[in-house]
Amino acid sequence: MQSSLNVSALAIAVIALGATSPVAADSGSGQWLGASVGVAAGASLAPGGAAIEGRYLYELTDTHAFEGQARFIFGGAGDDCASTRCVQGAFTGRATQLTFGVRIELSPPATIVPWVRPSVGLRVQRHVESDLDGYALPLGVALGGAMHLMPSVRLSAELGIEAAYTWLTAPAENRVGFSTTALIGVEVAL
Repeated sequence: MQSSLNVSALAIAVIALGATSPVAADSGSGQWLGASVGVAAGASLAPGGAAIEGRYLYELTDTHAFEGQARFIFGGAGDDCASTRCVQGAFTGRATQLTFGVRIELSPPATIVPWVRPSVGLRVQRHVESDLDGYALPLGVALGGAMHLMPSVRLSAELGIEAAYTWLTAPAENRVGFSTTALIGVEVAL
């Protein structure tokens, strides 16, 4: 969790340093592609570790955009799912997740534009040491900000939290898992 806070502090500092030089936003097609890196910390059955994410944004209105994401989490070993209860560390397991949400800008266009994104997704996960597969339906919310570096390039940072109902294949175990993410990335207008 500490490394998650460190990544968040770094992202906020980078955005704050650039807050003095406004750049006009691109007014082109209203579509953006992005890539982010960061860390995910899981609890209960949620995987955690290094996170890599790709995203596509399509602007619906001036303040709302559809956001589709593909996230990959690469955690370490250390889980114990051979017993009747699966016990896992905050940075263990692996996952591939598709998420769909709506990014809502919270202020008029400025140097830094804060936003919130509710989302729903589907995750396939693997508990490394126990050789178990699982599936999850995550519901999440993320808070973030974007700062234009150039008219068609912006830096983004976000903190997110998810609750996911998870099904394991064996032992047959279903329960809710929680995770947090801290990501920093770049988005480019198409």
